[in-house]
Amino acid sequence: MNNAKIKATPNLKQDTYINASRHTNIDDKKVSFSFADFQTNSIQIDNFNNHYFNEESSRNAVSDFFNIIISISNLNYKELFSIATKKEYHLNKLDDDKIINRIEKVLLNGYHFPKEKIEEYESEYFEFQISDGKRVICYKIDNVIFPLFIDCNHMICIESSRNPKAKQGYKYPSSFAKLNEKELSLEEKNINDFLKIIIEEHTYNNNLTSNDIIDMLKELIK
Repeated sequence: MNNAKIKATPNLKQDTYINASRHTNIDDKKVSFSFADFQTNSIQIDNFNNHYFNEESSRNAVSDFFNIIISISNLNYKELFSIATKKEYHLNKLDDDKIINRIEKVLLNGYHFPKEKIEEYESEYFEFQISDGKRVICYKIDNVIFPLFIDCNHMICIESSRNPKAKQGYKYPSSFAKLNEKELSLEEKNINDFLKIIIEEHTYNNNLTSNDIIDMLKELIK
């Protein structure tokens, strides 16, 4: 974990990356992350809701997210798609038409992505688990993973979600976006800059708690 580094890769968009390195063989490349399209706020649309049950669940999701991001970034591309890794992180390609339609409805109508941008993803979506059934919906380009949003109630795959009707009533927002009394939105800031600073600190300080991370985010947006 201590070997994780962040740097920009000029061959793609100017975003934040973890463990971005150049190799001729993609299997040997380290897995990297870009947060260019990562949506931090909670929404409710149709039968999808990614609000949280309570404050504790919302805050824990932040540290769980960073822990998994750092852990996965220590892998190379070949390791990422090994049977053991796919099982450990619940890494799946989402190829069911109903699931793809839900994802794109969330992106289009919930997060207001332009239709043209969604078409660029070519319906190639993946998920990985961070904790307690919470999933991160993402897409990838080669060895670079682009998180899109957190499906904290496992409602993209609603057929296998437990108690989905109860989860429709969850109201506590994501701690990524609800950070202070004024509820200043991270959309007004550069999310890549925030995540870069937090991940750098989290990488080299394994004792950080979810509260520590939330406090750091609060300081960043003052």
